[in-house]
Amino acid sequence: GITPSTLTKLAVGPDGTILTADSTAAAGVSYISKGIIGQNASVQTLGINSINEVSVMSVSIPANTLSTNKAVRSTIFVQGLATNAVSSMLFSANYGSTRIASVLLVGTTSEDIGDPNSPKGEIKFTLLANGATNAQRGNLFIDVNRDKLNAGASGASTMAFFTNLTGTSAIDSTQAQVIGLTIRNSTVSSISGIKISGYLVEGIT
Repeated sequence: GITPSTLTKLAVGPDGTILTADSTAAAGVSYISKGIIGQNASVQTLGINSINEVSVMSVSIPANTLSTNKAVRSTIFVQGLATNAVSSMLFSANYGSTRIASVLLVGTTSEDIGDPNSPKGEIKFTLLANGATNAQRGNLFIDVNRDKLNAGASGASTMAFFTNLTGTSAIDSTQAQVIGLTIRNSTVSSISGIKISGYLVEGIT
């Protein structure tokens, strides 16, 4: 065992992590991710002409980031969201192999993802350690609204999407795991999809 007179060498942690006190670790310290874990500033239009599950965001969360009492917050910046009148779109928030929360957006009238006045807003997926390294609670919050963000736009506003869902997972966070959000259209459409201007994933300690 380790005694006060025994020196041990701690291996270098993953890039971008910091060393912090951790009572759950054998050495009393561990590496965690703090600040930006992942980001993408590319403008992308996703889901057009497809009924496959499409990744909107996918970021690897380094091992031990969540520990037993920490969190990761991801924000997706939405510049457009559209479905046609006969289709639906399934949003799924995932951690590791578990789908933590999902919501179905059902189209009641046709929107066009190419319309500059299509709904805009944010999607937030916050993942919290729930007292153990293999227990998590996630919260999926979607606020995409044409009325609020385009009050001066011409024509009737036909779309607003506001929801707040929660779920749990039992994933081993002592290993690197992927956090992500996907969409899937129910029918093939040239106007149905999501346009994003990037995403940001942050570690919260």
